Amino acid sequence: MDFRKFELILHSATDLPDVRELGRMKVYSKVSFSTHSQTEFVTPVDKQGEKSPFWNCKIISYLTEEAIHKETTKVSIKLYCQRLFGDRYIGEVNINLKRLFEYSHPSEILCFEIDRFDCVGTFGKLNLSYKFGEKEVLDLEKPSRLGKILKEGAQILLSLGVEVVVHILTQG
Repeated sequence: MDFRKFELILHSATDLPDVRELGRMKVYSKVSFSTHSQTEFVTPVDKQGEKSPFWNCKIISYLTEEAIHKETTKVSIKLYCQRLFGDRYIGEVNINLKRLFEYSHPSEILCFEIDRFDCVGTFGKLNLSYKFGEKEVLDLEKPSRLGKILKEGAQILLSLGVEVVVHILTQG
């Protein structure tokens, strides 16, 4: 199985709408992939920037070559305002991974319009950069030395009652 390392750096957002009636906006984002919606990455909460949060948060994931080259594979970045009685949705950016892979300018910071599907308007901009790693091959039939060590370590942890979960994002 061929896969690539995918690094996504969420730098900042600007011009977000103020979704709080009282208090300061404390903004974070949730990142997920359409190929594996059960896995979600969450950035730290920015408590200072309010309507222009700054994270500079790197998210690393591994995606199969097949998933990268499908038109339907997207990375979804949803922004939320942290609140005491339930967080409030601000908006989101959905990006086609195939187009990112074809564009492939890793040092460039890209700016995306934040969208909402429940109303019309301007909801700010999200600034990010990304990088795809070199293609690697994962041979599931013949595990590497590291794979054997990880498997033995996981078995030891399981015998001690510790739950171990390993995710490699694959199609579907």
